[in-house]
Amino acid sequence: AGASEAIFPNTIGNLCEGTGTNIFVEHEGRLVTPPLSSGCLAGVTRSLVVATSDVDETDVPIEVLGTTSEAFLTSSTRDVMAIDRIDDRIDELWDVFRGNPVLDRLFYTASEAADFSVLWHTLGVIKAILDDDPKTAIAISAALGVEAGLINGPVKSMFKRSRPVQEHERPYKLRQPKTSSFPSGHASAAMVAAAMLSRGGKAPLWYALGAIVAASRIHVRIHHASDVAGGIVAGVVMGRVAHALTDRLL
Repeated sequence: AGASEAIFPNTIGNLCEGTGTNIFVEHEGRLVTPPLSSGCLAGVTRSLVVATSDVDETDVPIEVLGTTSEAFLTSSTRDVMAIDRIDDRIDELWDVFRGNPVLDRLFYTASEAADFSVLWHTLGVIKAILDDDPKTAIAISAALGVEAGLINGPVKSMFKRSRPVQEHERPYKLRQPKTSSFPSGHASAAMVAAAMLSRGGKAPLWYALGAIVAASRIHVRIHHASDVAGGIVAGVVMGRVAHALTDRLL
């Protein structure tokens, strides 16, 4: 009673899966998940965790649940539940900043200005005018276009994560996106833009501005902290690639 998920064994008594989730457990000092041969669902999030983490795909008896020190469930619709708890804790800690008039204005303004990367496209145009080089603006906009296409298209469609719940009225109005919460497009675009804008120097300035935009999505409760972290990682990688390609082509 009161449980939100049930874990099932397969026909020979080994750990298999939840009703709609895959399971990972600590076993003998290793992170383990049942192999697909156990009969478990080939979940999208399971595949990502296996591909990006040090995970053993091996059969373990269902009884391991009674002795393991850690376990978590994954699902493309319910996400990694252990991460949800971390996100909730970060959200609670961030509450100390919410309600501060200066910080509210800063983060809400940054969040709105970066909608559809308008802030970054504008800065690209300004930089191109100052450098007397229109290719600068074109390169920044092109990089942001690729980032938006990848993040808001195939990447977000893999996760379909729900966004944080805002129980009270926000101090300022904001556009409420309808796409998946993970990863944060504002965070990924900020890192790509920072990488491109810093080609002429002043990298700390651009990345600091990018960090403000990324953090704003936690402050305004449009994204979970892990969404922002995922967006930053994706943006840093894409930014480095875009930076290198631009240096080679221009």
